[in-house]
This record gives sequence, C-alpha cells and structure tokens, in this order.
Amino acid sequence: MKRGKPSAGDKTTKPVVAFTRRLPPAPKELSSEEASVWRSVIASHAGDMIGVEAYPLLIEYSKQVVTAQVLGEQVRRFKPEWAVDEEGLRRWDRLIAMHDRVVSRMANLAVKLRLTPSTRVDKKRAATITSKGSTADAPWDFTG
Repeated sequence: MKRGKPSAGDKTTKPVVAFTRRLPPAPKELSSEEASVWRSVIASHAGDMIGVEAYPLLIEYSKQVVTAQVLGEQVRRFKPEWAVDEEGLRRWDRLIAMHDRVVSRMANLAVKLRLTPSTRVDKKRAATITSKGSTADAPWDFTG
C-alpha cells in the first residue's frame, strides 16, 4: 500500500470483481439434446426462478421439447401421397395426435415452470409495458 495522501486517480479507481453464476449441470439421465434444453432454460432469466424442488418438472419439460421436435419433424416429412388409403390416413392421424399431446404437455409444464411470458407478466401492467419506454418496433413496422 502506498504511503501518503491518495491521488484523485487512486480515489476513482476501483478493482473489478467478476461474479459468475454457477449453473447446475444437466442430469445424466438426459440425452444431449435434452441436456441442451435444460441448459438453455437454466441459463435464461427464468432459470433464476427454478428451484431444486422443480427440477423433476424441468427434466420432463426438456424431454417433452425434444420429443415434440422429433414428432414435428416426422409430421413435416409425411408425404401427402402416403395418405391416399385408410392405413396412411390412420398413420397421419395418430402422428398428429401424438404431436398434439406432447406439445400440450410441454406447454403445461412451461406454464408450471413459469417459462411463458403470460406467467411472468402482471396482467394489470401487461398493456402498458410496451407503451412505456419500449424501443421495440410496432408489429406493423415489420421489415421482414
């Protein structure tokens, strides 16, 4: 430490301390895709609200997201000519129904984990949030 009266520069200089948040690792039972979903939720602002007691819900949410993606890809790859007979239509219907069930479960878990905007925004303030100091463009100003 220097002796004597501190200079003006010494008074204004402060040490920089970096704080990092330690993120919980994804459970080993998750696949790499599911672990990626886990990490993105935990690393997001919503991750601050998810306590250890809700981890089983987050595990299930991560699985449902990946399952929905897999089923969604199968729906996209389904060719219209495959549905010309009764068996093809039945397969199409079952695939759509499975996808709908998984997306519904995923949405339900997202609400329970408070990941959706509607669960994080106060209903009374929701209408004024965009009008007060928002820098976001209006939807009709979309330049695409």
